[in-house]
Amino acid sequence: MTSVLDQVQEKLDELIDAAEGVAEEAENYLEVATAIDNAKKGADPRDYVPLDDLPYGEERARLGGAPDALRDLISDLKILPIASLSISEIDQRIEEAQEQIDDVKSTIDDCTDLPADDDDDDDFPL
Repeated sequence: MTSVLDQVQEKLDELIDAAEGVAEEAENYLEVATAIDNAKKGADPRDYVPLDDLPYGEERARLGGAPDALRDLISDLKILPIASLSISEIDQRIEEAQEQIDDVKSTIDDCTDLPADDDDDDDFPL
């Protein structure tokens, strides 16, 4: 039984690592996209700039809660009582976690690419 628990814990550790990586990727994307959108807002004379007029407005809306959701998932996986759950419950939790990670990763991959980072140019494209 211990080897099964070890295998489950190993799989959970892999999911935690994957969730952390995708959360960081989403946070980095949002950070750059927000800076670009803020530069656009600052350059626009209107008081309000609609979401559709921002270069990454839709992407930020789609990804906005993803890092926090993945951090919550990580917390849940770290305290998952695997010793007291049935194999089917563990399998279901693992499958749901993998789907959540894959969904966020898919959303990131589907978002508009960010501009290449030029070290000698600090201006954001508008």
